[in-house]
Amino acid sequence: MNRTDERIVYSRDAVSDKLGMYSIPVEGDHEDELCEVRLIESPRNNCNEVMESWRKARVELTRRDGVTDLTRQTNNLGFKIKPEDVDTKACVNVLEEMGFVVDGKTGIVVIPS
Repeated sequence: MNRTDERIVYSRDAVSDKLGMYSIPVEGDHEDELCEVRLIESPRNNCNEVMESWRKARVELTRRDGVTDLTRQTNNLGFKIKPEDVDTKACVNVLEEMGFVVDGKTGIVVIPS
């Protein structure tokens, strides 16, 4: 997208693999352009609600920003799983592995002091 008039200069679709990873090859330096990656659709019927804060991300595509690596990464993108399909036991296990305490009766997460 052109930084001045927000005109779309280049557009390309990409599909993620089963781990959610994707790659979009880009040639050249794009200092005067913005690269915005957006979610379009999810193949999973139980996980296809777009979350506004995880719907899109921007990536700088210039070597003039101090980053010399040719590989760039976006912030996380993702869809929201339907509440009835959440595996609460798995969520509790992850939280406990992170050091949180989950009250088994109320489901309240306690942050240890």
